Amino acid sequence: MPDSGLSDKTLAEVFRALLDDEVLRKAVDEGKGDSPIQARRALMDIISVAVLQLSRLEGTTETKKDQLKHFNDAIAILNAPAIRATESTKEVLQDGVGEIQKAICSVQSRLDELCDRVKRRDIVDLLEPGPMRDRVEQEYRREKTWIAKYLAKTVFTETVRCFLQASTTLVLLADELREQGLRPRSLIHTNSTAFPYLMLGKSSTFQVYTLCGKKHDAKCCGWLFDLDDTEAEKYLRSLFPKGRETNPLDLAVITPQFMTVDGRVCFEREDTKNLVNVLMEEAPRVLVLSPGQRIFRNQDEAEKMNRGTILHFMELGRSREGQNIELVVAGELTQLDGKTSELERLKTTLRAKCTYRPGAEGEFCEL
Repeated sequence: MPDSGLSDKTLAEVFRALLDDEVLRKAVDEGKGDSPIQARRALMDIISVAVLQLSRLEGTTETKKDQLKHFNDAIAILNAPAIRATESTKEVLQDGVGEIQKAICSVQSRLDELCDRVKRRDIVDLLEPGPMRDRVEQEYRREKTWIAKYLAKTVFTETVRCFLQASTTLVLLADELREQGLRPRSLIHTNSTAFPYLMLGKSSTFQVYTLCGKKHDAKCCGWLFDLDDTEAEKYLRSLFPKGRETNPLDLAVITPQFMTVDGRVCFEREDTKNLVNVLMEEAPRVLVLSPGQRIFRNQDEAEKMNRGTILHFMELGRSREGQNIELVVAGELTQLDGKTSELERLKTTLRAKCTYRPGAEGEFCEL
């Protein structure tokens, strides 16, 4: 078998050149002398190379799709009505086309499977092994994915200016927004070390800034500043309307460790609680995200279910004048005996809007 020579040519171009060759043209148009034999040999060689190339598709998923397109273009050339082949040449064409088409179907099937697998695993594979990755994979991933999809389809379909608290839910939100994209001139600040690199590179029409600090929480990949770091706190406050006139942030998205029906949230770290407290005081609009399984009736029940873990609680507080608090909850209310009435009580306590999805069969509905 000859060298394919396809490194600088698409397969379609090779077929086209072959069919334009004087020897093959004579074989096809006239069928004289030894030309049909030479033409058949040339076709058999190029068809063998084509099948070999199909089995060796390399590169990224997009590159593989481009390569596959060349094969489909080549099939179209071979099937062109303008080709008037002698019987012997036509037989090679038909057999060769059938062989390539079968190979294309096989490769396309593998490529589709690869695309699905890459899409399904992409965001986890981009995370370094460690506590954060384990939590994304194991802690209420289904419920957090529902929340991420809901936010992508509602909040992030418009230009946004927001602060995103670092969390595992934020990683799954990045997974949705990587595909969907963000509206031009969107502005995002976050203490997450994962969100920026998961998002950037997909688009240059939005900006992501990271709030840094002396400490780093490996469980959520978030920078945190010391409680006495007044400069960092002052900067965080300056991002919102009271601190600036040009492009202030008007939304904060927070994800507490647990919530209680009497309006309290808690975090494993006090510095995280401090950061969230600033967001609650400054943001005109606050989205509070939680799997349904993490909402308890009160602080005592939350602490009882999490013995051995120090939890730092804070009053979420009623929405103040000019502020909107919105709860986005997904999953069974296992700690509340499945009673949505308890969730409605939390909504009333906070004077908040509450959107809830009970399970796989339901959709997000406002309570």
